[in-house]
Amino acid sequence: METRDEEEKSIETGSAPEGLRGDPQNKVLGAMEEKAVKEENRKIRFLRFLVDFSILALQQEDLTFQEASARVEEVKRVACGFFPGKEKAFELIYRPRFDRVLRERFGAEFEE
Repeated sequence: METRDEEEKSIETGSAPEGLRGDPQNKVLGAMEEKAVKEENRKIRFLRFLVDFSILALQQEDLTFQEASARVEEVKRVACGFFPGKEKAFELIYRPRFDRVLRERFGAEFEE
């Protein structure tokens, strides 16, 4: 006889008893998790595109420092809309990239 932990592990690995393997609830939960993962990946890809595109725009467009800073804050707002509560992650991952571009473009004005 399997212990509860062994039973749960066998369900996770697909070696569950015949009656549990085809459980419709497990299939629905699995499909929901897969859909959530796909949505999360879609958001990550879009955010990566948005950041890359924004950095190119900061490098190439004729913007004032205030306009460039506003654009960075807009990207942060979108990122935090996609991933609520992850402001610190934005600051750790993306802010240094934006700061580097702003420092290269605006020099002393950025340091003020």
